[in-house]
Amino acid sequence: MRVPVEISNDGSDPVAGEPVSFSAPALVGARVEPLRVCRADGVELLFDLRDAQGRSKRLGQLAANDLLVVPAECAAKSSSTLFVYAGNDRAWAVPDFLPVEG
Repeated sequence: MRVPVEISNDGSDPVAGEPVSFSAPALVGARVEPLRVCRADGVELLFDLRDAQGRSKRLGQLAANDLLVVPAECAAKSSSTLFVYAGNDRAWAVPDFLPVEG
């Protein structure tokens, strides 16, 4: 499964690496371990997944109130698209995650 996520920047300055969080309701029930987040050009990004209590989540299934946290890159007064991939049961768990405080 591939779900597009559009990030908008209404500001007058570009955004580079700012953490942005969002839910992925289309992926509820998908296994967490094979999740991947990529830019439109195919570059894979580090991400974090937080449960409803704000704790990092590494195993199990994606729940409706889980939030993905990714480093946003977006030009001023523009938008960019990321893609969240799920459902590849042959994919290994990602080896590293985006360090996010909280």
